[in-house]
Amino acid sequence: MLSGALILIVLLLASVALSICDNGIVRGEKINDEETFVSCQDTFLKIFIDVSKQLTHEAGAFVKSIHLNNKVKLKTKGKLNDSNLKGGIMDDPITNADKLSNYILLYGFNIMFPKLNIVSEEKLVIPNEDKIMMGELAALKLRIKQYANKKLLSLNKVLNKCVDLNNRVTTTFDFSEYTMWLDPLDATKEYSEHDKKLVKYVSIMSCMGYKGKPVGGLIYFPFTNKTYWAYRESNSKDSKIYTWKNTFQDIPKKNHINNINKDTKLIDGKQKRIIDLIYSRSHDGGVVGDVNKRTGFHVDKSIKAAGSGYKMTQVALNGIDPAKESNGLDKINQLVYAHNTKIKKWDICAGDAILKSLNGITMDWGGEEIDYSYESPKIIDKGLIAVKYNANMLKKYLDSNEENFKEINFTIFQQFMLNIAFFAMVMLLSKNKHSIRMCLISLYRNDKNIDASFRGVDRKSTTKSNSKSLIYKIINDVIQFLLHGTKTSEDEIN
Repeated sequence: MLSGALILIVLLLASVALSICDNGIVRGEKINDEETFVSCQDTFLKIFIDVSKQLTHEAGAFVKSIHLNNKVKLKTKGKLNDSNLKGGIMDDPITNADKLSNYILLYGFNIMFPKLNIVSEEKLVIPNEDKIMMGELAALKLRIKQYANKKLLSLNKVLNKCVDLNNRVTTTFDFSEYTMWLDPLDATKEYSEHDKKLVKYVSIMSCMGYKGKPVGGLIYFPFTNKTYWAYRESNSKDSKIYTWKNTFQDIPKKNHINNINKDTKLIDGKQKRIIDLIYSRSHDGGVVGDVNKRTGFHVDKSIKAAGSGYKMTQVALNGIDPAKESNGLDKINQLVYAHNTKIKKWDICAGDAILKSLNGITMDWGGEEIDYSYESPKIIDKGLIAVKYNANMLKKYLDSNEENFKEINFTIFQQFMLNIAFFAMVMLLSKNKHSIRMCLISLYRNDKNIDASFRGVDRKSTTKSNSKSLIYKIINDVIQFLLHGTKTSEDEIN
């Protein structure tokens, strides 16, 4: 009987243990070194990049087809006010290709990640204008659905048991702190101009943000058929240490590091690094001058280009075609991208992720990195600067300049308030000048009478009275001078 009871107790304990364990691992406990589980975020980001490649290429085929068949239809969504621009207004164009590309991307990503926050430049609109390729689109949707469902099964299989960012096994992946940013067609203006030289700027971009930081991004150029991507990957032993995977790992290092010009030049009493600058061909707010004044850089050569995606990848490549060989001897300047008018976050998120994978940085002019969280504003008012090298130096200069800028603004505000107070005083004196002068004259005369009555009685009080009379007269003269440019005569007071 006793042995039977012991067996029963052991069985009960075993069943309890099984109910709180899963395949021998207690939920929430740290994994052992011998056990191998895939990182939740690594798997999620890798599949995000895979799906991004598929969807952007599918959307890009339609974007190219519409352009090549001269079926581009341009409209204006509205205008964006910006004081840095000439005229203060920026157009916000859209084409039928933007809408179609947006529809394809959202259709696929919503199947893959139904719980994910997605921010896209365009609203989800079913593209039915002139029945553009509707038959082809229907076939594409079926193909996307089959592909996405297959990827979704693969993703869910891993996410059912994986390691979270605290190195703990979990069966639930939290999508709430992730935000996807989509630009279905970057460089819309150039796309609509029907110039073959301008379509190289056109790109389609997707980006993933985690807690406001870009952790994965992809930029696809449909007219040149080039794709650039990067995503963050955690260390196998410590999930809080990250490395990056990207398309730039095959680019020869000699083309990008050894021959970068590190020379400085004394300009306005400061040693500045010589750079080349790439900036917007259509939204130039005097950015070359701002870079020279507010950073530790001095612009040697300035390059106008379209599309933030294009400019960001040019910074990542430092303007070098990776297919071309370099002797590694000729020095080249570092390429920097700067923008000093308003810009939208979906334009730069993917490029930001790519630059981060190369130890670069993207900041606003206040030295702050960009926040890509879902609740954050969609527009960056301060513009941005993106660099691949000298990130710490740039941040130092921007931080110090921001403090100086605040001090200058505060000084200007003080001066402004003093001017207001001065003019208010003049207006008050002008309105009440007669009453004030009569009061001053009366005080002056009273003091003189008192002084005459008690002359010689109290030398101190007499001196004090004379001082007061002199003060009254000076005040009166100042008032007269401010109001009329003349002094009051002695006879008028007496």
